[in-house]
Amino acid sequence: MYAKYIKRILDFVLSLMALIVLSPLLVILIILGAVFMRGNPFFTQARPGKNEKIFKLIKFRTMDNRKDKDGKLFTAAPVFPAIPAAAKR
Repeated sequence: MYAKYIKRILDFVLSLMALIVLSPLLVILIILGAVFMRGNPFFTQARPGKNEKIFKLIKFRTMDNRKDKDGKLFTAAPVFPAIPAAAKR
């Protein structure tokens, strides 16, 4: 019983610390996404959760949604050419 509450508190504290430490990187990603992809750097999607309750998932958009003159999406164009592929994983 105590392990359940200790784990919950530890999860909360560690995730809060990670959010504080990583927030400058997240701000940089938001700015890069807005500049290079010309638009909203976030992607939202409705997904089923516990007991099939639908929730909205918000993620960083990593794919470019620009299209060519025929209306097809660009396939192999790098979104962030200055960022190595290993850093995107």
